[in-house]
Amino acid sequence: MAGAAEIDYNEEAMKITRLALLCAALAAHLPDPLAAQAPGTGSLVTGSVSGTLVTVDKKLSAMILRTDEGRQMAWRLDRSVIEQLSRFKTGDRLWTIYRELGGGDRAVTAIGFPGSEKVPVYVNATGSAVRLHTAAYLDGGACRGYREDGQVSHSLVRRGASADNEAPCWCCSSMQQTCEPANRAYEPGDRVTGRIILSRCFP
Repeated sequence: MAGAAEIDYNEEAMKITRLALLCAALAAHLPDPLAAQAPGTGSLVTGSVSGTLVTVDKKLSAMILRTDEGRQMAWRLDRSVIEQLSRFKTGDRLWTIYRELGGGDRAVTAIGFPGSEKVPVYVNATGSAVRLHTAAYLDGGACRGYREDGQVSHSLVRRGASADNEAPCWCCSSMQQTCEPANRAYEPGDRVTGRIILSRCFP
């Protein structure tokens, strides 16, 4: 028919397939996101995963990554976090730190993109002001371990703001709390770092 728009059925099929994959991955990996808003009492177990970015879906407020082992994982995140993630492209390397909240629920603490900045840049996408706690390596190049109070620096990162900090070890918390700077801002070798998007700061 003259004037009729041509439809790329292969492209539409790919979109539907991607949407179905995203929905299935979200259902498999994430219970009701509202259940993950309030951390339970007691110590929260920390986990991390590294891989590459597959897609960021603004409509579903979700991200899919492919781990280094080839497994796909999906996370539903706040829109402020998704807005920051949308600046990156498929195939970009990333790592994700998360907390086990109990009952199968997980909450993402931060998402980092190695190689995207010359120094660690922390972007506060949590929705409120947070405290950034940073420190030097301990003996042997470790971040986790005992430190005296004077060995840890504390700084304010306001909602929506970013902060540069070259210290190799870090953590973030609410304004009223503190935490152990056990996370690494650099990959092994102290050379590769990047933008670190803060999603949820504990405790």
